[in-house]
Amino acid sequence: MLSYDFLDVAFSPYSDYWREMRKLFILELLSMRRVQSFAYARAAEVDRLVASLASSSPPGAAVDLSEKLYALSDGVVGTVAFGKMYGSAQFERSSFQRVMDETLRVLGSFTFEDFFPASRLARLADVLTGAAPRRRRIYLQIDRFFDSVIDKHLEPERLQAGVQEDMVDALVKMWRRSRQIDTFSGGIDTSAVTMIWIMAELMRNPRVMRKAQAEVRGLVGNKPRVDEEDVKNLSYLKMVVKENFRIHPPGTLLIQGRP
Repeated sequence: MLSYDFLDVAFSPYSDYWREMRKLFILELLSMRRVQSFAYARAAEVDRLVASLASSSPPGAAVDLSEKLYALSDGVVGTVAFGKMYGSAQFERSSFQRVMDETLRVLGSFTFEDFFPASRLARLADVLTGAAPRRRRIYLQIDRFFDSVIDKHLEPERLQAGVQEDMVDALVKMWRRSRQIDTFSGGIDTSAVTMIWIMAELMRNPRVMRKAQAEVRGLVGNKPRVDEEDVKNLSYLKMVVKENFRIHPPGTLLIQGRP
């Protein structure tokens, strides 16, 4: 239900349809040109994160990085997906976040239909346990939410006013609504979880952290922050990220685990 009858990318069976959707994502939504065009969103959200960390607590006090990193991922993915309207008053950002959080909890919860998809008894059991009504409620919330977002992006004067095209604009052009849920929830959750695991592993391995810090400080020097152009020269840090992918692979690397 939440995947629009398996029309999304994450849960669609491996087939010609899935290959076409994957090709569309690579060539249209996540091309190098489009990724580079959203550099402003990444820079703005990182600046916001640094400012939040600097003002949230006195020096030496503990900070909940999980919450901060989720906010960072949410801000980047939300701005890329919805454009600058994501942070505006007209956008119901908090309600969207609540729906996404509940969607991820439902996707990771136990249901009888997952193990007995053809069984009427399993469907009845999910109704009695409340799993089926919960899925239906979330599905309707997601559907209404995306309908409202699409309606706003269908306004003819929107892009004529000089607004930068975002990911929903591209999706509206292709008119395939079923892939949005993967793009938003998957992008926010997996990015945040990956960063949390990287920070956890660095805390567990002080030697690796010191080496990564030395590389960053040696490259950046007196610059106030690391720019995206600097990342290509951070070879050791990139190895740290790749090793984290090996030890703690995000869900997007595991779902399509068949040939």
